[in-house]
Amino acid sequence: MTKKCRRCGLDVSSFAPACPYCGVSNPGRAKITPLKALAIGIGLLLMIGVAVIEDGIEASSAAPTTVEEAAAGVARRTRSAVQSACQEWVRLSLKAPSTAKFQREGRETGPRIGADSTLWISRGFVDAQNSFGAQLRNRYECVARVEPRGISAVSVTVE
Repeated sequence: MTKKCRRCGLDVSSFAPACPYCGVSNPGRAKITPLKALAIGIGLLLMIGVAVIEDGIEASSAAPTTVEEAAAGVARRTRSAVQSACQEWVRLSLKAPSTAKFQREGRETGPRIGADSTLWISRGFVDAQNSFGAQLRNRYECVARVEPRGISAVSVTVE
């Protein structure tokens, strides 16, 4: 298979490391002109610019617009984390933890009213087997302390 030399234009083997006529290395490789290099560079910059702008639009539309919205987002995440931690602590106190099914109805989680704002209470119902294998519905209440380093159990009660 032959190709034209990019410098002298004569036929040269595509496997030749140099043109036997003019001596240019890699004679079959296409020559990139400064104009082509400029066009490629501008194209890449445009693609990067569009990606950055689209990312900025998505980030700004997802970001909360007010302090109240930001606080509500933090409260939702804290509520979810407290519920998950309390459910795990309740599981540990059951006879058959693998059978635990937490009910959505009657479940409530929120900050404890009073002077200590780091305390949260989670209440609800869990269906689980007792030591005889009977499925029972139990009411639970969990008090958790929410601190910057994590969530810790204060008390867990399963009735």
